[in-house]
Parts: sequence; C-alpha cells; structure tokens
Amino acid sequence: MHWGVEGEPCPTQEMTTLATDLAAAGADAIVGTHAHLLLGAGYLDQPGSTAYVAYGLGNLLWWRTRATSDDTGVLTLTVNDGSVVESEFTPAVIDDAGRPQPVLGPAVPAKRTGFEQLRGCAGLLLKPVG
Repeated sequence: MHWGVEGEPCPTQEMTTLATDLAAAGADAIVGTHAHLLLGAGYLDQPGSTAYVAYGLGNLLWWRTRATSDDTGVLTLTVNDGSVVESEFTPAVIDDAGRPQPVLGPAVPAKRTGFEQLRGCAGLLLKPVG
C-alpha cells in the first residue's frame, strides 16, 4: 500500500480502517510505505484474524540528504496455508549516498526493539488473536 502521512510515526484512522477492510476481504499480509519512516507491524487485534500488517517500512533508497528518518529494513514473512506464521525484521540505515546498509553487530537488537515498539501506536499485536 502507498499510504500514510509523511513523517507521522503512527497510522491514521483511514489506514487502520483500510487494513481491517482488506483483511476482511481475505488479505493475509498488508505491507505499506509512504511516510518515509518505519511504522508498526504485527497482527490485527481482531478475534479470528490472522492478517499481518506492516504499515510502513521507511525508504529503502533515498536521494535527499535530510530524510525524515534514515532507518529502514527488510521484512521477511513466512506464510503457511495463507497465514503469516513468522516475521523477521532485518534493520538497515540509509547511508550518505542514499543506499541501504545493513545494521550489524551490537546495534541490531536495539534497532529491532525500536521497530517492535512501533506496534503500540499502530494497535497491532505480536501474535494473532484466537
């Protein structure tokens, strides 16, 4: 999805409503971008839903010297029988040339924790309900 408000770290009501509608229509995974920064990712807080939503993954390439955020990454989803059963976020940062560079070493856990904490304002869960 191409959605969201540039620079806003939480999804809008329109985004959450559309994600819910897409899940109700049968979407198993909904992944978006546009806000130029990372937004929350996880499962919709709806009984019986296994839909996984990643509201924003930031910029993977960026041509400006001052972006809203240089944090980015790759989200790998494992799907089994139409349900996301595992997700893994591999953090990266955009370098001065606008290219993504993987985060390595002791900084990885902090970057992953930061990404996981974005789930809060997105109203998403770590595991599906029911």
